[in-house]
Amino acid sequence: MSKANVVVIASEGLTTNLLVEHLSSRMNVTQVFIETPESKKAILKRRIKRIGFSKTIGQVLFILFALPFVSKREKRVSQIIKDHNLNGNKIDSNITQRINSVHDKDFAQQLELAQPTLIFINGTRILKRALLEKIKCPIINIHVGITPKYRGVHGGYWAVHNNDLAHFGVTLHLVDAGIDTGQIIAQKVIIPTKEDNFKTYPILQYCNGLDLIVAQQENLLNDQIVTTTPITHESKLHYHPTLWQFWLKR
Repeated sequence: MSKANVVVIASEGLTTNLLVEHLSSRMNVTQVFIETPESKKAILKRRIKRIGFSKTIGQVLFILFALPFVSKREKRVSQIIKDHNLNGNKIDSNITQRINSVHDKDFAQQLELAQPTLIFINGTRILKRALLEKIKCPIINIHVGITPKYRGVHGGYWAVHNNDLAHFGVTLHLVDAGIDTGQIIAQKVIIPTKEDNFKTYPILQYCNGLDLIVAQQENLLNDQIVTTTPITHESKLHYHPTLWQFWLKR
């Protein structure tokens, strides 16, 4: 096992469990910071300011009246996880520390005490430039979409929605102060099956993203990261679909 000191900063959930499980089998994961979710009120305020009231309400309607009725396809999810030799078990509490937010004034100090040589993030708030400037090691993210064309959320769904399966995939990238705008380490195009849907796409993408870490492991651990050009330079930031967008192409 590598002597590199790997730290994870993430939100709670299945993909975080898979990430830590995957990393722990190959690297020395010493600390996992679990961030408390941001309040829905704060998210709504920011979303309205960014994209407007009507689109935001359409997204809320999707979450309330469409998303609960999308099949979880639990057998398919289990098969994807099994195919990647994972199980998704909960993270060892001995290495877990809960934080309110990566924006907390004392978080940079907590992170410094952890002495990471490599950081992976998953589902956190956007890391601000002030924090990034204090971190002296690479920060890596698996994005469930081909960047920069499918930045934001639900990259797989939007590729399907746009009849753009040539860009249904996953990106391993360095983290910067933008939203999924960091330099690309590796990308992979994936072919979803007929058994996949809105809820299985991100699991399929994330597990394939974990495979990208394996291919890049030596470079990552030795701080010899090589970046590459994106599959496409087209760039767009995506959000949840509105109810009518999802319904028209369900």
